[in-house]
Amino acid sequence: MTKQPLPDGYLSVRRYAKEKGVDHKAVLNALKTGKIKKGTGYVTHTDGRRYIVRTIADKEWAENYQYTGNGSPMLLQTLPISNAGVDEDEEDGDTGGDDDAYKDALKKARTTKSILDARLTQLEYETKSGAVVSKAQAERQLFEMGKRIRESILRVPDREIDTILAAGTRNQARELLYDALEAALLELSDIERQKVL
Repeated sequence: MTKQPLPDGYLSVRRYAKEKGVDHKAVLNALKTGKIKKGTGYVTHTDGRRYIVRTIADKEWAENYQYTGNGSPMLLQTLPISNAGVDEDEEDGDTGGDDDAYKDALKKARTTKSILDARLTQLEYETKSGAVVSKAQAERQLFEMGKRIRESILRVPDREIDTILAAGTRNQARELLYDALEAALLELSDIERQKVL
């Protein structure tokens, strides 16, 4: 029986893994957990063998994984298992075993450590660049701002008492008090805006 040529974009699991730069077990795991869907991204060809359909699998891979700083894929979300019929031994002929389980666990631990290190580095960068501030610093700034607002408003009666007493009617006195409070608050907002700029 002659081997039929594969249509463009059909790849074995190992070939697809190589192109993605990951271990073939990561691709098999993606098939088992439904991150590459059986029947769309993973199909049975006329020769009876199963193949990855590159365009569909790439889209599904991109929806579920992102690459970390060290180039290894990081799962974006957990999906329910829907491809339980994919057999890991089908492609690689391995029997599994404790050694493989240990290697997989070690690889996952290293990947997790790399991800956490990258997040810590990002947090340190954001803290140094001012994008992230400590809770204590934010509370201190809020306290200082509240203190300035309180002092500004409490100065209004001393500054405006004579003008308010000289008002002819209650309505005029209320308007004078309102205008004085509004001016104090506008002055505070200008100070805060200048600090931000």
